[in-house]
Amino acid sequence: MDELRWLHTAKAIDLLSHPHDRTLLAGLDGATGITHTVLLVRHAKAGKSESWPGDDDLRPLTTAGYRQAGVLRSLLPLFGAQRVHSAPPLRCRQTVEGLAADLGVPIIDEPLLSEDSFLNDPAPALVRLIEIAAGSGGAAVVCSQGGVIPDLVATLAKQAQLQLLDVPSSKSSYWGLFFGGGSVPALILQAADYYEYAAVD
Repeated sequence: MDELRWLHTAKAIDLLSHPHDRTLLAGLDGATGITHTVLLVRHAKAGKSESWPGDDDLRPLTTAGYRQAGVLRSLLPLFGAQRVHSAPPLRCRQTVEGLAADLGVPIIDEPLLSEDSFLNDPAPALVRLIEIAAGSGGAAVVCSQGGVIPDLVATLAKQAQLQLLDVPSSKSSYWGLFFGGGSVPALILQAADYYEYAAVD
């Protein structure tokens, strides 16, 4: 394989050489209601909060954390990532700054998706995540924290009547949240997949 590209079905059909491949691809059109994607990332390793003497929001990634961020930098574009959002803590922003640089886009600050805001009132975070999902310009990457992601994913799944046996959130892991099934303000979660890779020491 020389190149991987995300295309609308009609454009992909035009690029296929064999009639039977075009027939197969045409049959997939409309088979999924997924129209919007969010890649919800937990920040990479940043050491222990009790060992950090300063403001916890300024706790940076460790060397291992930067390596994990490098893995994410290569993987997330494979999902068509085009937009980058992050909770304010430095470790969240550092996790996605390389990706944002590669894409040539700014990191959009998302205070509602920080632990401080979420634990105080989770409802606005849920609304904000749906707004991000509904945005134009391709899949959105959102980097947040371990105190946010499991509850956020579980709530979205419950609202959509999706059965998730567990909602893990290891450092540098991410959830693929795939939305559709409604008008843009009322997107419904269609599928949620968890991606975790071997620890980077």
